Amino acid sequence: MATQPTGPTPPRDDLQRLITEARENLARRLSVAADRIEVLEATAVIWPDASVGCPQPGLRYRQVPVDGACLRLRAEGRVYEYHSGGRRGLFLCEHPPDAHQGGSPRRDAPPAPPRE
Repeated sequence: MATQPTGPTPPRDDLQRLITEARENLARRLSVAADRIEVLEATAVIWPDASVGCPQPGLRYRQVPVDGACLRLRAEGRVYEYHSGGRRGLFLCEHPPDAHQGGSPRRDAPPAPPRE
């Protein structure tokens, strides 16, 4: 089943905090400076289930709406997705669903402006 979040939830201050956290996390993972990481998108969403947009094969998830965020960052020519939602803090979604499977978030809320 495709996971498509909708609508805004976290205030912009929360999104900015998540952007900073994601950039710092990715910078550590890649051993690069955080300012070399480009923020492509930061969107508040409501995930349609408890997988928060990053379902693992073979697992079942509660089918309840979950407030969260989806961030897309680019570093060294590659795009990385960070998700958050519910009790689950920010994490790197290493295998996000393909857009052609309908798993990419709908962008119902305007993205937060990247902070340089």
